[in-house]
Amino acid sequence: LLRQLTRSVISEAFQQRQLGNPTRYDDLRRTFAAKPTSADATSTVQLQQLLVALTHQITLLDSRSGSLVKAIIGMNWLGRPFSFVQTYNAFLGSLVSSHAEYSTLVVQMLIKNLTLLNPSIGKIPGLEVVSQAEIHQRVHAALSNVLDLVPFARENLVSVATSQFPHKSERLQAQTTFVANLLRLTQYVPIIEGAIIGVIVDKLISIDVEIQVDLEDMEPEEQGAVVDGAESDLQDEDSSNEALEFSEDELDDEQETSMNVQIINDNIQKLDALLKIMFEHLDRKLSNLPTIDGKLPKYCSAAQATFDSLLFALDTTILKTYQSRYTQFLLFWAAQKHLMFVDDFLGLVVQRAVDVTRPGSHRMIAASYIGSFAARAATLDRQTVRMLARVMLKAINGFLDDQQFTQGHARDTVKRFGVFYAMVQALFYVFCFRWAELRGATDAEPDDVLTDPTWLPGLQCTIERAIANPVLNPLRYCSATVVQQFARVSHHLNFVFCATIIEANRRSALSGPGEIDSFFPFDPYLLKQSKHFVEEVYNDWKPIPGMASDESDEEDEDD
Repeated sequence: LLRQLTRSVISEAFQQRQLGNPTRYDDLRRTFAAKPTSADATSTVQLQQLLVALTHQITLLDSRSGSLVKAIIGMNWLGRPFSFVQTYNAFLGSLVSSHAEYSTLVVQMLIKNLTLLNPSIGKIPGLEVVSQAEIHQRVHAALSNVLDLVPFARENLVSVATSQFPHKSERLQAQTTFVANLLRLTQYVPIIEGAIIGVIVDKLISIDVEIQVDLEDMEPEEQGAVVDGAESDLQDEDSSNEALEFSEDELDDEQETSMNVQIINDNIQKLDALLKIMFEHLDRKLSNLPTIDGKLPKYCSAAQATFDSLLFALDTTILKTYQSRYTQFLLFWAAQKHLMFVDDFLGLVVQRAVDVTRPGSHRMIAASYIGSFAARAATLDRQTVRMLARVMLKAINGFLDDQQFTQGHARDTVKRFGVFYAMVQALFYVFCFRWAELRGATDAEPDDVLTDPTWLPGLQCTIERAIANPVLNPLRYCSATVVQQFARVSHHLNFVFCATIIEANRRSALSGPGEIDSFFPFDPYLLKQSKHFVEEVYNDWKPIPGMASDESDEEDEDD
């Protein structure tokens, strides 16, 4: 009887509005629009009865009823008992099924509720408290139901998600909550995973680059409050690792740091937490993949699609970003989860590095990726390292064969031949880390890498040819840190002797910037929460047997 009465009340409200008297319709709208804490708030039981009645008369909610629909969609339904939530979901299902024009409005409301919400939403007076986790569970259930009923509503998901993404200045929990919920959304709408990963990577890059730019703009004494000794581990990796481990407790205790330092520290925590969530998502999708005849089976197409999404983000965003420090490690880690992923990753960066139609700056970044991955990826076998070395040797020789050189200003030299220097520098870097894999005339492992007198064919003569070129002079224009370490390792292994040219460069009057930037995208990963993912596949610097450390060399010079 009560249900029939409620239905008649609703029917009467719509009939009266049709006759030009909207009073009862407006009262109905205000009933749903009222805040639960207001004095005139309608009880949950009565609201539930009204929703049941509206569900049975869903055809009444045509395009002229937008104000009522918006009031219902905007009400607090998440903090009410589960039975009410079920009724509300049934109403949403009937609404989008009968009136597809409201589906975008419904999706927008649901996506918005995947953000970090005010705790008051789950604390309606007189009702049991509903946790944030339970609230988000309810949203996902409702969203999944709506998308099943109206599949075309998925077309708007990515654009709506992008519009609701928290600004990078918002606090850490707001960032992590929304990203975790977006990735959960891809579990029941896998078709949008690629686009969602792209959106998240863009946000990560934005935070990542801001950190690096802010660090560069700071005074040295301020930088010490954030990082200390962030040099490449070619010289001293252990000391810089310890200095750059960021602990939330330690950051909270820094009461005297400047506002700029605090902003950077906050951004570091955000980046770390967000990367941890991304690694966890990828770990669920990409771990323990089978291999059949050296390939990924077709039934693992979902994993391949996930990795392809990362590759797309690499190609469209990451490879065009010079100052990203950590975001690219998603690719570093994911590529090493399967041999086919390694091939796909290397195929892309090699292609971009040798593509003469691309901007030189982009090619230089790609060359750095080749060198850094070859040096740092712990799962790479001897054959792959040597294959990458051959790629770099071919590019270097091709450059030496094709270019007509004239002596010019140092700044012009670096600008004109930047891709060449980036490729040579990458090869120097790989040699320092992977000299053992480059030993031997064949890809077979030599009996003794320390005593074998042969090297990868073409390696020695190409490097000698490059460094002997008086115009290009890569020992002058490549990073001094990389050059010095390469010279030390090369001398110790009786490979190539660079001391004479390096000394001549010191005495020369060459002007200009002096060297290209030493950008290596996979330098040590130092974000504390997420670094354990990288550590398992990361090749740290290892002392070369019999070679003195830098400190020993300095002591010898002092003597």
